[in-house]
Amino acid sequence: MIDIKDFRKQLSEGIVEFKFTKKDGTIREAKGTTNPDIISEFVEPIVSDKPKREMKISESSTRYFDIDSKGWRSFVNENLIG
Repeated sequence: MIDIKDFRKQLSEGIVEFKFTKKDGTIREAKGTTNPDIISEFVEPIVSDKPKREMKISESSTRYFDIDSKGWRSFVNENLIG
C-alpha cells in the first residue's frame, strides 16, 4: 500500500503520474501536482478583492491540480493504486 503522506509530499514537489479507482469503479490515470509554482504555469492567477478561502485539508481524500484538464480534482485515499 502507498503511504499517503509520502504521496502528498511528492505532489507538493512536482508533477506525479498516478492511478486511482473512481467512485464508479473505473480506473483513472492522472498527472497532477499541488506545487503552486507549477500550477501557475497552467492557469492565469485570479485577481479578486475577495479574501482567499481557506482550503480544508481532508484526512480521507487528496486534492490535486490535474495537469491535463487544468483543474482541481480529488480522490478517496484508499482508492489510490499507484
